[in-house]
Amino acid sequence: MTGMTAADLQSCAGVPDKTKKIDDHTEVFSYNLKNDAAGGVQITLPVIGGGYTVGSSGSTCNANFRIVGNKVASLFYSGNTNRLRL
Repeated sequence: MTGMTAADLQSCAGVPDKTKKIDDHTEVFSYNLKNDAAGGVQITLPVIGGGYTVGSSGSTCNANFRIVGNKVASLFYSGNTNRLRL
C-alpha cells in the first residue's frame, strides 16, 4: 500500500474513522475495526482480585496510515492479541 494515493486508499479501505493533519504535507488516516465476536476458545482462570483470560483472538484492530505528499508513506497496526490479559 506504500505509494498508493490518498484517494486510492479511500477507494479501497473507505473513509477513515479519524484524520489528523500534522503539517502542510503530512496527514494520518486512522481506521478502527471492532469485532463483536472474537474467534477461538476463551477461558477465564479465577485468581484472587481478578483473573486471566487465555486463548481468545483479538477483537480490535487499528490501522494508521501516514500520508505524505498525498501518498501512503507508512502503515502501523495496533490492537489486542491472543496474549494473557488481566
